[in-house]
Amino acid sequence: MTQFQSLETVIPLLQPCIVVEDDAIILLDIEHTLRHLGFSDIRTSTTLAIGSKLADAPDIRLALLDFELGRTVTSLALAEALLQRGIPMVFLTAYGADLQLPSSLAHIPIIAKPFTTETLAATLAGLTRVGAAAKSPCVCS
Repeated sequence: MTQFQSLETVIPLLQPCIVVEDDAIILLDIEHTLRHLGFSDIRTSTTLAIGSKLADAPDIRLALLDFELGRTVTSLALAEALLQRGIPMVFLTAYGADLQLPSSLAHIPIIAKPFTTETLAATLAGLTRVGAAAKSPCVCS
């Protein structure tokens, strides 16, 4: 079974998803990649404020969060709120393995940007509900 085949069984459980990324071009690329993987319900934002409103929807099943949303804003508060609801998430960051997360979020997978479709697919295929997730981060590049 390939990564994409195993992901096919997971996608229905991970929709709708939100993507919060401050760079509009990267956001479009991520949305395109998710659609290529089979996602159809993707809600996007380039700001923390709108991303937080999207995340408040009761049907959200997955969040892909750019860690740094501008020079002084991070997605940590949003991630903590999603964690409280048990929503699986992935951090996307240019920091890669150098990203230091608070202990409450240390188990959340991290994908280093730029990333491949295969990396995203493998990470998403391995996601479980946050409460059951492994306690060591996956830094994927």
